Amino acid sequence: MRRGQAAAEYLVTYGWALLALVIIIAVIVSSGVLSMDSMIAEQCDFGNSAPCQFAIFNNATTASTYIVLSVYNSYPYKIRIDDLKVATTDGSQSFTWQPAFPTPPANEIDSGANLTLYGKLTGTMLPSSGIKRFNGNLTYDSCAPELNATGCSNSRHSVSGRIIGRIITG
Repeated sequence: MRRGQAAAEYLVTYGWALLALVIIIAVIVSSGVLSMDSMIAEQCDFGNSAPCQFAIFNNATTASTYIVLSVYNSYPYKIRIDDLKVATTDGSQSFTWQPAFPTPPANEIDSGANLTLYGKLTGTMLPSSGIKRFNGNLTYDSCAPELNATGCSNSRHSVSGRIIGRIITG
């Protein structure tokens, strides 16, 4: 009888421990902590000299997806942005800047300053709360006084980048 009782107590004790473990795992999984979306870090990168910050949001009234993108100039001289293309990784949708891409001198960024651009995604609205990846290409001219004492040079420089972010409802 003692061996049977010891075996029953062993099973009951470890049974409760296993039940507690199953409940804890179920709570963690159902909370979404282990979802892949929560493990992907948001990122905005056009190289070390042109870091950026962004927000991607859906506007239910217009049924469109928008981006607010702030590009920081960490070069030791002013730059003039000639073109900025940001598109989904498959290239099917891209952002058009609102209003149309600024004209000089509005797109010149002093060293240590930001330029904020607003864009609207072409095509259908992206699903909210999802993570979306975009590829970008920033084309700029150097305004270093060593290259051109009176203004910006006309030699184009191009930097590739990427944006990874969660779409929020705005």
